Amino acid sequence: MPSYKESGIIALGQLIGFVEVDKIDDLHLINAAQNGDFDEVEKLLKENKENKENFELDLDYRDSHGAKALFYAASKGYDKIVEALIANGANLDLAKKSGATPLFEACANNHNDIAKALFKAGADVGCLQEGGWLYGAKLKEELELVGDEMKQLIKEFINPEKIKNRDKELANRRQPNKRQPNKRQPDSKVDSSEAIALSSRDIPGRG
Repeated sequence: MPSYKESGIIALGQLIGFVEVDKIDDLHLINAAQNGDFDEVEKLLKENKENKENFELDLDYRDSHGAKALFYAASKGYDKIVEALIANGANLDLAKKSGATPLFEACANNHNDIAKALFKAGADVGCLQEGGWLYGAKLKEELELVGDEMKQLIKEFINPEKIKNRDKELANRRQPNKRQPNKRQPDSKVDSSEAIALSSRDIPGRG
């Protein structure tokens, strides 16, 4: 796949001012996610992590349609790309202009595993309850067309108790690990008679 940097579309965009030079890599990520190019996504994320001084990637940069890399990956069912973007801190709830979020798109397109991953990572379920934030009524109608398994998943996602348990689990993960008190190892235990003998040798006049 040709580099997005070398794309004639990007070059034209730069020429007429639609694409900022410092956003080319962000659009490259969007293009790779949209086309299911996991290797390229992984390469960009790795460079973003290891070369902060010279390379800065905005995982939440949106194209002219208001969609970002995670939105396209969730919509098209590219689970490995979704997982990689989640792991690297992409915003889970940034909505497209229509009001659809990555979770909504995953559900509307029957991508069960992706929907589960987004929910587990903490995605807001408001788009499933209200249909989104902009064109709510129209969006919600799309969920009536999903498969039976997805309908069941959506019911679970919007269950207040399930949301509460999920949020509690996420909060626990964010807390630093508590230090466990030191425990004497089994092989370091001293027999009571041996302990008495040891202590008597330490006291002057005994033994």
